[in-house]
Amino acid sequence: MSIQQRLLMLVVAAALPPLLFSVVQARNASAVERDNAEQLALQLARRIATRVDDHVNTVDAVLVALSRTVVVDTAASQRNDSVLRSVSRDLGDRFLHLSVADRTGHVVGISAPGGTRQIHVGVSDRRYFRDAMASRGLGVGDLMIGRVSNAYSIALGRAIIGPNGEPIGVVAASTLLAQLEALLVPKDLPAEAVVTLQDAHGTVLARTMDAEHWVGRDVSGLRWTPPDTAATEGVQEVRDMDGVPRLAAYASATRAPWRVDVGIPSAIALARVHASGRTASLLGLASLAVALFLAGLMAHGIAAPVRALTADADAFAAGDLSRRVQVHGDGELGVLASTFNRMADALQRRTDQLSESEMRYRTVFDTMPLPMWVFDRETLRFLTVNAAAIARYGYARDEFLGMTVGDLQPEEDRQRVVESLAERGRERTVREASWRHVTRSGEVIHVEISADDVAYGESHARLVVANDVTERERTEAALRTSQEQLRQSQKLEAIGSLAGGIAHDFNNLLTAILGYCDLALDAIPADSKASEDVLEVRRAAQRAAELTHQLLAFSRRQMLKPRVFALAEAVRETEKILRRLISENIALELSVEGNETLVCVDRTQLEQVILNLAVNARDAMPRGGTLRLATGAIELDSPVAAAGSIIAPGRYALLTVTDTGTGIPPEIRDRLFEPFFTTKARGQGTGLGLATVYGIMQQSGGAVQVTSAVGAGTTFILYFPMADPDGESHDEVDDRHGGDIRGQGTILLTEDDDAVRAIACETLERAGYRVLPARHGADALAVAESYDDPIDLLVTDVIMPGMNGRELAQTLSRRRTNIRVLFASGYTYNVLAGQDALTPGVMLLDKPFTPAELVAKVRDVLGGVYVA
Repeated sequence: MSIQQRLLMLVVAAALPPLLFSVVQARNASAVERDNAEQLALQLARRIATRVDDHVNTVDAVLVALSRTVVVDTAASQRNDSVLRSVSRDLGDRFLHLSVADRTGHVVGISAPGGTRQIHVGVSDRRYFRDAMASRGLGVGDLMIGRVSNAYSIALGRAIIGPNGEPIGVVAASTLLAQLEALLVPKDLPAEAVVTLQDAHGTVLARTMDAEHWVGRDVSGLRWTPPDTAATEGVQEVRDMDGVPRLAAYASATRAPWRVDVGIPSAIALARVHASGRTASLLGLASLAVALFLAGLMAHGIAAPVRALTADADAFAAGDLSRRVQVHGDGELGVLASTFNRMADALQRRTDQLSESEMRYRTVFDTMPLPMWVFDRETLRFLTVNAAAIARYGYARDEFLGMTVGDLQPEEDRQRVVESLAERGRERTVREASWRHVTRSGEVIHVEISADDVAYGESHARLVVANDVTERERTEAALRTSQEQLRQSQKLEAIGSLAGGIAHDFNNLLTAILGYCDLALDAIPADSKASEDVLEVRRAAQRAAELTHQLLAFSRRQMLKPRVFALAEAVRETEKILRRLISENIALELSVEGNETLVCVDRTQLEQVILNLAVNARDAMPRGGTLRLATGAIELDSPVAAAGSIIAPGRYALLTVTDTGTGIPPEIRDRLFEPFFTTKARGQGTGLGLATVYGIMQQSGGAVQVTSAVGAGTTFILYFPMADPDGESHDEVDDRHGGDIRGQGTILLTEDDDAVRAIACETLERAGYRVLPARHGADALAVAESYDDPIDLLVTDVIMPGMNGRELAQTLSRRRTNIRVLFASGYTYNVLAGQDALTPGVMLLDKPFTPAELVAKVRDVLGGVYVA
């Protein structure tokens, strides 16, 4: 804005308060005049509404008198006709006609020529009749065309009350609309004013202008009607039906649901208001014009020197700092000119200093070892980059300058970058924000960004330093993975220790239960009820033993009997049982060609692993699908993460079990191998299936991996160490002898559990052996010392108070060189290994055992010493 314009605005600002004061005063005067005009119009509407009420009161008085005179009876129709015609003649042309109807609406008297003989219809459908009967008083009808007169009329009815206080009929008076129109024109009605009478539904009953056009029409939806139809009176300025702006006042009658509208042309009603407004506007415009003229004269003498100063300032802005201002004088403009010249001198010195500073900045910027760049905060385009950025990202400087910071982000991160820049746009400094960048070669690197606002020419720019932390994050990720594997392994190890810790006592109990069940079954008839009961107890004990074995399998502490065999052969042999195990709507596919892949594991436990995984796959495919088993081999060059462990480099045999089922959600995958964790309903799973798989694989020196996606199935990959064809294997003991063969010999039985010792002693004695029982190691040595005959076999528990089973066997073997030893234990694998009870050649009987298993094991150890 120029100085001239500013001076003009100043004058306008100075003249504005008095001008506004004048306008406000004029508006206040206009408001008073308008209020007066509105009150006059409203009073007029009220008076006309009162005239309407008077008319209704007059009609009602006539009807009250008639209700006491007429007789509501068809037999009295002629009398009623005579009475009504007489009253109608006395009242002149005030009413169109009078009538009487009984409570059913049948007309029993009328003042019209011809009387009731000419009336063949009732009036029960008329509003005045219904309202009068309902209210037991006055009823006002709708505008209608009379059945007798065929002209617009309005009827008012008064209920006739019988002796019992109930309405027995209605006496009514119909009046022509012309009579109502006379009520709408008082003596003081202004010229060209229009008065309209309408009912509660918005139907025009009478009007002082164009009545023949508007009477009978519904005008409730027209724009000149009052906005608040519930209000009984009010005033507003509207455009009337004839298009003329009018000051409209309305008031409601009290005796009938009618409203009176009085519309006075605005030019008449508001003439004084409009005159006051025009006078105020003319005075204001005249004052403003004079003030602007004087301001223009004053501004003209100031504009020329200011324009000269503006031209010199533009030259300074364009970089011409050698130019000087030529305006002279002693006033403010002269002082301003001297100030401009001093500013030019200071700018020249500052420019020289900035050039030197920029050179130093460029040197430091380009030699920084970390990638750095400056980008425009509005467009996100690179403005400059240093040599380290060019070297690390692989783009040439010209390529960088044609890119935006979003071009360094992977496609999936770009929207987040834009949102982050918008969110942090108010922050001057950002420290160590982590992002992913893509180099020109496509390598994705992780960087920590530090940024700060800088001045760069005319751009709102930001300086960025990028620290490549890719290797650091890889190291930290590997560390986190190792820590998680360790945590998972420690958790499973702790649960395994707990499971193994209860095995000894639990197995002793099961040994006693199974033993006494077998002895009881031998003593009672097979077809008795007691035999069935004992069998149920024995089955429950066997299920408990299986549960114990599963716990030991998970804890990697069960006794395994590894042997070398082909993995593909073992998988093929499970095909029949798998087909019986899975549903008919599940297809079984095997890819197990070749027998060159050898493993050394417990074959029974391998079958258990396959069956457990097949059951899980079956349950994950309730609507059918495909179960695939495949074998193969792989050689790992580096460690690979597995469930709860790390798979070391080496050669492995692979067994892959894949289903097309529902998949495993990520939040459940980390808990798959925890014992007793199950997603099945209560009573439908123990939660030990996958825990058993995990334990067997760990104890066999292998590992398991799981890959799954919700809705896309699950794959379990089992890693078994490759076996040497000449490797160690252990054959299972063959029970070649029937239960009817009796043994012979003397057995020293050492067992610290009373129940187990008792059942074992009775079992061996029934099998024909002489048994010397002992409670512990010291007791066994004392029994052996006191017994002079040969002792053929020592059956001893491994873990006992005081002297353990291994120490007892060694001591006794030195005293009786021909004695043989059979260890029995309910402890877990790791405990027995610590007691040297698992060395080659040692015979071991696992608890819980049955009497038959005990007898068979004793026969094998004694080498066939028995009698028929």
